[in-house]
Amino acid sequence: MSRIFCDTELVESSGLALLRTAYESARDALQSEAALTDTDLDALTDVMADALLSLYRAGQVDETRLSNYAVAKTLRHLNAGQR
Repeated sequence: MSRIFCDTELVESSGLALLRTAYESARDALQSEAALTDTDLDALTDVMADALLSLYRAGQVDETRLSNYAVAKTLRHLNAGQR
């Protein structure tokens, strides 16, 4: 997981810590609420990371909101793929 945001040059270290924590929270929520496995979640890493980065860059610095947004975007992505 530490590699997900390591190449993000425009985010300061406190922001990286926030993104990593929000990512882990989103991952935990998706595992428990959507019954996704580690393998499923590994395949969705880019979707979650993109969601977190886009909202963070828009100015959001609340960990819970970041995590919830990543969960919502990931679930929409999954639902779109099932149609």
